[in-house]
Amino acid sequence: MSLRNYRLIVVLFTALMFIPSSYPSYGADIILSWDRNQEEELAGYKVYYGTSSRAYFENPKQLPKENCVVIDGRVTYTFSTALTPGVTYYFAVTAYDTSGYETDFSNEVQFPPPGGGADTTPPAGSIIINGGDLVTYSLDNILTLSATDDGKELDRSAGMTFSNDGQEWSLPEPYAPSKIWTLAPGEGEKTVYVKFRDAAGNWMIQPAEDKIVYEESQNTESPPIGTVTINSNDYFTDSLTVLLTLSAIDEGKELDAGGSMTLSNDKQTWSEPEAYTTGKLWILSPGNGLKTVYVNFRDDEGTWMLKPAQDQIFYETSDKTCDNISHLRPVSITASGQSSPFSSAENVIDGNPLTAWSAFSFSGKDQFITLDLGEMKTLSSLTMYASKIFGTDFFPADFQIQVSRDNNTWAGINSEQGYTPPLQPPYKDTWDCDKLSCRYIRVYISKAKTLFFFFRVAQIAEIEVYGCDLEDTVPPMAGKDSVLKPGVKEREEGTPGSPELQRPITPSVPGKPAVRFK
Repeated sequence: MSLRNYRLIVVLFTALMFIPSSYPSYGADIILSWDRNQEEELAGYKVYYGTSSRAYFENPKQLPKENCVVIDGRVTYTFSTALTPGVTYYFAVTAYDTSGYETDFSNEVQFPPPGGGADTTPPAGSIIINGGDLVTYSLDNILTLSATDDGKELDRSAGMTFSNDGQEWSLPEPYAPSKIWTLAPGEGEKTVYVKFRDAAGNWMIQPAEDKIVYEESQNTESPPIGTVTINSNDYFTDSLTVLLTLSAIDEGKELDAGGSMTLSNDKQTWSEPEAYTTGKLWILSPGNGLKTVYVNFRDDEGTWMLKPAQDQIFYETSDKTCDNISHLRPVSITASGQSSPFSSAENVIDGNPLTAWSAFSFSGKDQFITLDLGEMKTLSSLTMYASKIFGTDFFPADFQIQVSRDNNTWAGINSEQGYTPPLQPPYKDTWDCDKLSCRYIRVYISKAKTLFFFFRVAQIAEIEVYGCDLEDTVPPMAGKDSVLKPGVKEREEGTPGSPELQRPITPSVPGKPAVRFK
């Protein structure tokens, strides 16, 4: 999809790179980060800054696409220009394509952040390698991380950086409770260091560290390692259905379709093995309280993890329900392409069934259309209308309705194979969304209808999303500070091997990142 037909929306955050001080300094580099754009026409970005809101200096910093540093799906840019102490600076980003077209300004961030001067206390944190193991036979290991600031665990607005020697540090990245990290080569005792940064820009003065002994294994078939995160590391949920973000690597590479995984709520009863994917919906065990989800990954040679990955979340039923269901209107919409200027993605939300989004493709190319609700919402249902513009419909034959909280990790909630829309007006059908909480909804099309030979076309007239605001359904948050999400809840003993397989679970279909900024 061309940038010319797409209004850029970028969420930025600023962070200070580490300096030997416990407070922000204008002498430090400023880190700007935004969600990566994936249009083929993208040529790069321009970073604007100035001392007045929306009034930026000339000659912005230009960042060609090939020079972008991408961490966890986000472009990270180090702004190194010296700034004047005591002056507030404002930043915004634009994207430009290969024809020279430049988008509107993104949202704006400022440095120092509002009220940032009041907080000068650095966070505290810890790190554990491989759940506390003394020895590892792989250079790739799982780091379990925990950091707090003012008694609360850090979130993704915070940052972290890593080192194998305490001297050379990785690029700052958003805080997460776990990470796969590669040790320095060579046998012997290894130390991994981590520094955490809070939302105000304060870095830890002394890094947290942990040690482990690396020995080369005589077994050439080393097991995979992986992580699982529930609901983007939320503390609480009032829904038993949660979104899992999954990551697994084997011999330094992410698992592919040849890998598999199985899940459990109690480490006793495991789901049927399914193809590895980075996002999956999962149902927690019933009853209020702290819930644990376990995941075991297997590589394409049949070797299982030595210990299952795990994460926890506190489930509490809510007195509030999504009773006041309304039509949720997206703030933006993007698609993999469009067949003409008159068939743009915006047509599916214009309220007119006589207009439609359509996109051409060859037989092997998947298509998608993504709706951004602007913030987290509780979904009730999704309705789609077929178009009869050409006397027949080109509604997708095979597709999946997917949801995401961050526009990176997707999970399928409804799938259709060989679908045919209703034959009578208004040619619409509705799919239940099971009161899921998400911000993004995507219709991922794996098979469009054939126009002629290998030429296919997908066409949707309208998409309507129904639900309610998240704050209408969330549980009471009292006591949140007393329920910490620990880094390691228990240290596993023994090797689970191939787990007992009982309850079958329908696998999700891995999806591609949507073509848009967040």
